[in-house]
Amino acid sequence: MTELIGAVVFCLGFGYSALGRLCVLVPALWRTAPPPAARSNKPPLSVTFLVPARREHLVIERAVRSMLSCEHPRVTVVAVVDDAEPDTLKAAERADDGRGRLLVVADHSRPPSKGRALTAALSLVDSDVVGVFDADSVVAP
Repeated sequence: MTELIGAVVFCLGFGYSALGRLCVLVPALWRTAPPPAARSNKPPLSVTFLVPARREHLVIERAVRSMLSCEHPRVTVVAVVDDAEPDTLKAAERADDGRGRLLVVADHSRPPSKGRALTAALSLVDSDVVGVFDADSVVAP
């Protein structure tokens, strides 16, 4: 009997605590959410995915295809590939879906490095949001 009373008291306390947190959280979320009219009038932000790739010919095609399958309406993918790696360059180009959202850039910096590749690619980007992914990343739609 004592165990039952303890369980009921515990459940009541837990429920009261959860309800108290919701009473604080939900109004705060309503205050921070933009009104529906503001959401529909603004165009969506443009997004660019930067993908530096060195010796990634086995995985970059799948990664770029997953990024191009993103449901966001304004996505561009920039794959920066070391110019001394034709296999990686060809694999990145094979991922193109024909909609003009993929830019494959040959990186000529010496010695090649991820930092130099990203710096070179940033001069080509004019979007609102930039994300950097590894060449073996798979992005959810």
